[in-house]
Amino acid sequence: MLTSSEATKPEPVVPRKEILALSAAPEQTIYVSAFRDRGTRIPAFATRAAGPFFTEGFSWHYADAALHVRFVLSPDIARIRASHAALTCRPSSHGTQDMIIPASEATYDFDVEFACGGLYDPKIIISPVPPGG
Repeated sequence: MLTSSEATKPEPVVPRKEILALSAAPEQTIYVSAFRDRGTRIPAFATRAAGPFFTEGFSWHYADAALHVRFVLSPDIARIRASHAALTCRPSSHGTQDMIIPASEATYDFDVEFACGGLYDPKIIISPVPPGG
């Protein structure tokens, strides 16, 4: 039989090894947290603070406007670094950081820098809105 504290203990958050699919809105908030994975740290992304979290990066379908992402960084994430000239990344400030991504079909690498050092290289996949979508 479970004790009352065991019954109310929340399940640990386990990130999915998938791409986070964003809605079509041109302004998005993405929460970035660090997780342990086989003895190393990996970042994961979610559209809500409580998840679900995804480790492979994110995707977005554009219509005609650029994507503005506000990253909300957990304390163990130092910053997001753009590794492609088309991505505009503003400096992180007070746990948030903004990135502008052009509305053109592409796959970009970017870096997540951990507060304790080290980088992780997820992807951003940008594609047009499918016909009829």
